[in-house]
Amino acid sequence: MRTTIRAGRAAAALALALTSFTAVAAPAWLARFDRERGLAPFDAGRFPAQWTHPQADPRALPDDTRWESDRASRTTPHPVRAATLSQTVERLLATPLADALTLDLARVAVAAERLGSGPATDLLAVSLSANDYLGHAYGPDSQEARAALLALDGQVGAFLRFLEERVGRGRLLVVLTADHGVTPIPELAEELGTSDCRAPGGRVAGADLQARIATLAREACRLDAPPAVGWDGNSAFALGAESWRSCGRPREQATDAVAAGLASEPPVVHVWTARDAARTPCAGPCERYRASWDAERSGDWVVQLDPGCMISSAHAGAGHGSPYLADRAVPLVFWGSGVAPGVVRGRAHTVDVAPTLAARAGLSPWPVDGRALPLR
Repeated sequence: MRTTIRAGRAAAALALALTSFTAVAAPAWLARFDRERGLAPFDAGRFPAQWTHPQADPRALPDDTRWESDRASRTTPHPVRAATLSQTVERLLATPLADALTLDLARVAVAAERLGSGPATDLLAVSLSANDYLGHAYGPDSQEARAALLALDGQVGAFLRFLEERVGRGRLLVVLTADHGVTPIPELAEELGTSDCRAPGGRVAGADLQARIATLAREACRLDAPPAVGWDGNSAFALGAESWRSCGRPREQATDAVAAGLASEPPVVHVWTARDAARTPCAGPCERYRASWDAERSGDWVVQLDPGCMISSAHAGAGHGSPYLADRAVPLVFWGSGVAPGVVRGRAHTVDVAPTLAARAGLSPWPVDGRALPLR
């Protein structure tokens, strides 16, 4: 991922320095929190009936577009409370209410475990995921996404003030980042003329790619019928062990034949295989795919589509997982003790966060990916 280091006040998703606590069983304060919030046992009355947000932010799309998911209403208000905990949580996750609940739990953890009150360094990691669920359901240009970001800004600010009051600004080091970016809703990008995807609408059905790979694999392996093709829901596809045992050609040859056949069809740019991951030299997209390649888990083929395309099993919403900048660029913000406001120029990656924190804590960790970043 390509990131920019920014030193100053944090205002989005959060990864925060503060816990050395390790537990075998759930602590009593967590069970108490679950009871008080209606999580265990489930009490529907403890949850809000709906989430309401502004509808007229000029920096976002109209509140209702046909490319948004309608699982919890395409327009405000969005229902939250449901008959079961699982249904309620599913709806809650696509609202800023989920992040508010998470930060409330973080406050309880800080107080109960007295984090930041002793001489040792405590580490607290907080994952705020509403933007991810909202982005998938409504897209990054939606009224929902805009409202959620504004809500998150206030929530994180309030949480940082809580920490400052409890442990003091001089004893805090905060890191803010994200695990990925997001590709705009493909149909919207096509309508706006910003997509380079050669597939109409930009949305490519994973089932269609499975069927095409099955046809190509049948030909490459000289099988009597198309084999079953597994799909990870993103961009990786694979045959089962039994299909490979029945294959009439060496696996590498058959894999390459399928990859070549699929790559010749738009909007496919390249189909990556284990052979590609081992090839040298390897630069650009090849380097990015190699960095995330696992021989046992990456499947037989990883499909790269045109920019603006999305492999999907749904008919609405946005996604991520491509090698392009929209999916790779994330914020990286350090704020707190010993960090002067400003921008540090140069390349940075999310794997640099751990060694940077370790260096600030005076630790020399075992060999890890990444490097300690200069914060001045």
